[in-house]
Amino acid sequence: MKRKLLTGLTALSLGLAANTASAIDYHLCAGPTTVTMPDGAIVDMWGYGVDGDGNLATTADCNITVPGPALTVPAGDTTLNVFLRNDLTQEGVSLIIPGQSLPTDITGSQHVPVMFTPIGGVARARVQSFVGEAAATGGLNEYHWLGIKPGTYVYHSGTHPQVQVQMGLYGAATVQDPSGNPYASMVVASESTFLYSEIDPALHAAVSGGTYTSCADGFAVCNADLTAGNTPSTVNYQPVYFLINGQSFTDKKTAANWIQPTPALVGSEQHLLRFINAGIKTHDPVIRGTNGGWDVIAENGRPYSFAKEQNSLVLPALSTKDVLVTVTAADAPKSYAVYDRMLNVTNGASEQPGGMISFLFIDNDNDADGVPNYLDNCVDRKNPGQVDTIGNGFGDACNFDINNDTVINFGDVVTLLASANPPTSGVSLGDFNDDGVINFGDVVTLLGFLNQPLGPSCDPQVADPVICPLL
Repeated sequence: MKRKLLTGLTALSLGLAANTASAIDYHLCAGPTTVTMPDGAIVDMWGYGVDGDGNLATTADCNITVPGPALTVPAGDTTLNVFLRNDLTQEGVSLIIPGQSLPTDITGSQHVPVMFTPIGGVARARVQSFVGEAAATGGLNEYHWLGIKPGTYVYHSGTHPQVQVQMGLYGAATVQDPSGNPYASMVVASESTFLYSEIDPALHAAVSGGTYTSCADGFAVCNADLTAGNTPSTVNYQPVYFLINGQSFTDKKTAANWIQPTPALVGSEQHLLRFINAGIKTHDPVIRGTNGGWDVIAENGRPYSFAKEQNSLVLPALSTKDVLVTVTAADAPKSYAVYDRMLNVTNGASEQPGGMISFLFIDNDNDADGVPNYLDNCVDRKNPGQVDTIGNGFGDACNFDINNDTVINFGDVVTLLASANPPTSGVSLGDFNDDGVINFGDVVTLLGFLNQPLGPSCDPQVADPVICPLL
């Protein structure tokens, strides 16, 4: 990702207007990858990734992810430029953002659809791609959105979308208002994204195995494909895996989305939840446990005139909705379940809970180290790296039980004095002031914790039930 100021010569080289404009660049690649589901199944996917060297010159440095990288346009940027290389060998790929104008190409002209004529030429030409493509096996193309509009959007391939979007060529695109807020005159304390999708492994296997056909010659050919055991279209689409932000539910902690109240919050504040459906099926997110539900304030990047207070959403395929959650000073710690009312809550052969279940964890960060309390193995002392040398559930920054006998006493002081040397590389136990050596300063710190209880920690093996109630 790069930001730059487009002025006369630079803008002209891109085929854009010569007026001064602030722009953000993304160099993306499209290619194959795999994902492993909770039941152990490995599914072939296609996806977008960020090009590591930012020039699309080599294919070795592209980290493909599903969903693709978030495309974020910050306040002050009015142009989004995406430079795309296609590393797939099967077919061309493109990129569109529904809700935004069609992008322009390298010449400054608006992209136009790519057409094809069915085999035999017995029908009219049909749309193959909504915009120009990056050809298979290394093809390049550019997409430039001038005057891009604020809001929440889903981006995806505009080529053969009934296959390519399902295969994983999608992601979240968010554009901030020039005011620095999500929308004009809307101030929020934080933002979270819930990107919904699903997987039909039979369709993926057919596409990657070359047995998928598009039924371009009518139902007779489709029926023959079905008889032959091929997968002809998404008419028989049957997803069995359900994902939020590319992950299936495995446990409450990993499915949590952290909302941190502002320190010393007085009154209330609002937090933005961006819901995006990149799947084929309609989904219905529901929030459980709040008194007033949430306020739905925008749809597909368009703000409503008035917020709608609801407990659930209807989220059709390739649509987005923005929701505000109000948090008060008394709300931390609290957790709220967010699940799909369509009950897509199992994954594949597994009968365990899975799929479209998530949680909002409203929680503090007592030591201001960027790790919320519910994840922190040393809640009251900064330890962003979460190092736990002896693996007892207490981070090194607050593990004063040096001899690991479950009590903090003079035995620990003696053990620490015997270690008064630079700590072994990668080991920080006893270096409480994090200065790279174990010395008298660390002993003084330890003396202040004699006879005190260990922790507090929210590591599952020793979680303090008072400070870690969300688990």
